[in-house]
Amino acid sequence: MNQTQTTTAQIERVGAVADFAPSFDDLLISEDPELMREALLQWLAANAAAAEASFVYQAWLKAGGEPALIRESLVRWLGANAHAKSACYVHSAWLEATGDVELVREPIRDWLGANATKRSASFVLQGWLKSGGEPAVVGDSLQRWMRVHGKSPSARYVRRAWVQAGRS
Repeated sequence: MNQTQTTTAQIERVGAVADFAPSFDDLLISEDPELMREALLQWLAANAAAAEASFVYQAWLKAGGEPALIRESLVRWLGANAHAKSACYVHSAWLEATGDVELVREPIRDWLGANATKRSASFVLQGWLKSGGEPAVVGDSLQRWMRVHGKSPSARYVRRAWVQAGRS
């Protein structure tokens, strides 16, 4: 295809608005849950437990999408990706969007068991405590995290969440 044919094809595609079908990535970027709904369900039917689904769950929840729509798929993802680095961001997004600590109680406990000293654990610890999760569930992990990161700037946010949860 020469330059003229390529340009003509691009113009025809741009002019064919009725035929435009945004990609799933385009829908995620739009941050509009209603635009994403059907594409999300189709994508999750084939990819619910895939590692890269963490980005989809986060995008849906941060865009204000209905948590119930992804709940079952998210449970499968959490089971398949219990110790994945990205799990901390999924836990945090779920807690921030729903405050539902029960769905993520065991996955968080498992993840922290393997990752409590990682800097990213601060997001999980804070999310759990701010959502009303029992401090005892994360207490040992919080102490492990503080031994490693207690002097870091993010430690004050973790301490604040701990104190506000009723423990000092």
